[in-house]
Amino acid sequence: MGDSNTRQQVSASASSLRVTGPQRAGRAPRLTRSHRMSTNKISTSSRPSTARADDLRLRRARLDSLLDVRWRLARLAIERRSHNLDDAVDVFLEQLQVESTIDREFPGVADQKFPDWLDADLSLEHDASVLHPECGICQAIARRAGISIPPWQAA
Repeated sequence: MGDSNTRQQVSASASSLRVTGPQRAGRAPRLTRSHRMSTNKISTSSRPSTARADDLRLRRARLDSLLDVRWRLARLAIERRSHNLDDAVDVFLEQLQVESTIDREFPGVADQKFPDWLDADLSLEHDASVLHPECGICQAIARRAGISIPPWQAA
């Protein structure tokens, strides 16, 4: 069993494959894990389609986050403006900064969303003497007074 065909270690310099372990005559050499052949020359972690999909997912999450922050700030600004609170302008300026970020990072989205934003913002506007069921400040006032606010009926 000690002949040269049963146990050998060969280094094929042309293809840089290393043959290891016992070999039997007529069988293909066993390749080490680091030298296995593949028909796919691109590793799965660096495939452009996977990277692109990940990038698109991250961008969508960023856009969704910015839109959510914009909605929250707009609602807060409208509530504060409707109740004549001092910081209404500051909150509105924050809202404008988020809208600017959306426009800069996602061109066209702000233009597309603007009519919906306008409708939603206007539906929350109300006089401070009228309790609006979707206004957080009005809800707090109603809870404290122990009253319920009827559904909003826009004029």
